[in-house]
Amino acid sequence: MTQRLPRFIAIALLVFSLPVMAETKSVYTASSDTHRTAILELYTSEGCSSCPPADEFVASLPEAGINLEQVIPLALHVDYWDYIGWKDPYANSEFVSRQRKISDQNNSAVYTPQLVLNGKNVRDASKFKDVLEDINNTGANINLALQASYPSADELTVTLNATPEDKRFSGNSQIYIGLAENDLTSRINSGENAGRTLKHQHVVRVLKGPYALNNSDQTQLDERFKVDEQWNKGNLELFAFVQNKTDGDVLQALALPLK
Repeated sequence: MTQRLPRFIAIALLVFSLPVMAETKSVYTASSDTHRTAILELYTSEGCSSCPPADEFVASLPEAGINLEQVIPLALHVDYWDYIGWKDPYANSEFVSRQRKISDQNNSAVYTPQLVLNGKNVRDASKFKDVLEDINNTGANINLALQASYPSADELTVTLNATPEDKRFSGNSQIYIGLAENDLTSRINSGENAGRTLKHQHVVRVLKGPYALNNSDQTQLDERFKVDEQWNKGNLELFAFVQNKTDGDVLQALALPLK
């Protein structure tokens, strides 16, 4: 004769037989190398007809064999061309202020597209590789380490540790940290680029700083970034760099793709 288990026992056995599913959160980490990594800043605008070739140059760096351990490109979109007829959705007035400061340091005009490698204007793209190689062949004066995780869908927590190899670089150096997004596409409906579809890489969404580099052995920064629901989290990359506040020279930089 077949017997039936009491209902509450059957339910209990079913519950305890189910696999336990534990929620796991990815932790992303990266550390800088012993050589110096450069920062390439592109000041650009979707309202500027001269800018797409510069955007394409930045996007072509991986095809040229240049990776994020050599140079970290940052596309900083400016808003002073918005009046022409197209409002750049990635533009930020804070980037304009940064561009003006760099131009003052270089005793140059403010213009787009403008390429700045470790604080210095890049006037001749044909010499870019040689200048970058010289930077990469220089030993790093700062060691950087990044750690990041998503405690929730719309927030990224970040810890940055910066350790000077030589404390002489501490007093006149500043730390910046930010988020950039890759693989962005815009259909331009008006302005100088009307009718074009523009593709962008390394578009800076957030840039925080400057923070002081302590005179102690190590500086630790703990930051939180709000992640907009329109951003593609799989295309985000975290970056940090330490820069001389007088001449703009980048002492070390580090990128951490959040894939």
